[in-house]
Order: sequence, then structure tokens, then C-alpha cells
Amino acid sequence: MIEVLLALFVAIGMGSNEESFSCVVASKSLKIKWIVVLTSIAVFFGAMFFGQLVSETFNSITNVEPSNSFIIAVLLSIGFWFMFANIFGLPISTTTSVVGALSGAALMVGGSINFIIIRDIVLSWFFSPLMGFLFAYFLDKLILMIIVKNTHNFRQRELIERISSRLLILVTLVLVFFRGANDVANAVFFFVPENPFKFKLLGAIGMSLGALFFSGRLIKHVGTKLTELNPSSSLSTQISSMLVVALFTFLKMPVSGSTVFVSGLVGSGLARNKKVNSNTFYNMLFSWVITLPACALLSAVFIFLL
Repeated sequence: MIEVLLALFVAIGMGSNEESFSCVVASKSLKIKWIVVLTSIAVFFGAMFFGQLVSETFNSITNVEPSNSFIIAVLLSIGFWFMFANIFGLPISTTTSVVGALSGAALMVGGSINFIIIRDIVLSWFFSPLMGFLFAYFLDKLILMIIVKNTHNFRQRELIERISSRLLILVTLVLVFFRGANDVANAVFFFVPENPFKFKLLGAIGMSLGALFFSGRLIKHVGTKLTELNPSSSLSTQISSMLVVALFTFLKMPVSGSTVFVSGLVGSGLARNKKVNSNTFYNMLFSWVITLPACALLSAVFIFLL
């Protein structure tokens, strides 16, 4: 019972760290109260429909037969790290948290790690943000070229931005849907083989609650402090993030939706020669880098204490 409650705790933490609607905030396309409602709905259905795919990969990382204390240690370390990140408004990699926690706990109990799986996950960490950056950069260049070519006055450009604003909300909903599908495994992968529907539902409810009640602060932070975007440039960020996260989800590979998303934000900002807040970016980068060793250390400590 404690393990299930901890899985719910982790899922709530993941939902509260869902910042995909930051572009909508940055472009002033929708009010924050509606953003958190839509986020909670989209993440719920994504987790329910495709939440089992990535769980298979996580369960292959170690050869340890998870005992109750092992599960508790791993979930506690992930949950506490999410809580820390949310207090300071930092988007962190949920995937990195799980890999770190599993590795630290496995080594502490004398288990081994499947380095082939780790290699594939690390490659996904490298290629997914790179793809997010490049897709967003070149897509934004294309959108900008179309706008310049087809608009000759302020009213026409304003019309395009209004249309982009509506499309942005739709694309972001699809992105959050796939992020829910990819991320829910981080909370319930231990339990999915036992009862897929029950534990996907548990994870989906937790992520939805976290997004509804706690995600607003992070969404505002990322959406207003990293770079300046309008609806058309935000659209390129969201399309690139959606394509990358969906691709890796169907490949059953866990990715950091946060790194893909923020890389896309930077790509869109640079495509329009907008200044990227280097302090905010480096703080986010530091939080991603420190996540793996921090979660590994936490899980090892909890294993020792339990």
C-alpha cells in the first residue's frame, strides 16, 4: 500500500513539473487558469492511452527483483527530487530521475545494470533535445518566411498571429497528451506488468492532479523568463516538441519532455534573433545535469535506511 501511495506522490510531482503550456503563456494566447485545466485533461488521457509503452524499457534497466524496500527507496528519491525542483521552479528530466534512482538503488543492493538499455536511453537524451532545437529553428524560419511573403500590412500579420494562437493551443494539447504517455511510466513502471489499466489510471490521476493544482508556477516561470515569443514562433516550438516526444514514445524510449521543450524554445527564439535569458537557461541545464547523481545518491541513502 505504501508503494502505491508513493507512486501516486511521484505522479503528482510529475504533473506539477509539466511546463509544455509555457509557450501559450509566452505568447499570451490563453489565461493560466484555463491552461492548467487543459494540461490536466490532456496529460490524463495520454497516460491512459499509451502509458504502458515506456514502462517496458524501465523494467529492463536492472536485474534486481524489486522488493518492497527497493521500490520505496526508488520512488521516495524521485518524489523528493520533484518536490525540490518544484519549490525552486526548475523543469527537470523525469527520465533522468528514474534512471538515477534505479541505478543507485541497484548498485546499493549488489545488482547489475543493463548498460545496453542505459546506452539507448542516454542516446535518446542527446538526440531528442537536438532534434527539438533543429526542428523548431528551421520550422520557425519557414513560418517566418511564409508570413513575410504573404503579409503586406499590419492587419494581415495580426490575422496570421490570431490563427497561430488557435493552432498553438491545439498542438500543445497533443504535445501534453504524448508527454503524459511518455512520463507516466516514471511513476508506475514497477506496477504496470501486474495490472496495466489500474496503475495507468493511478498515474494518470496523479499527473492530472499535479498539473491542475501545482503546474501554474513553473509554466509561468519558463514561459516568461527564457525568451520572448509570439504565437507563430511558439507554434514552431510546440510542433517540434510534439513530433519528437511522440516519435520516442512509440519507440518505447523515455525522453525528457522538458529538455525537448526548452531546446525547442531556444531554437525558436534564436530563429527570430530573440535574446535567450542565459541565466535561466544555465539554471535549467544545471538542474538536468545534477538530477541523475542526486537521485542515485538519494535512492542509495534510502536503501541504506530501509
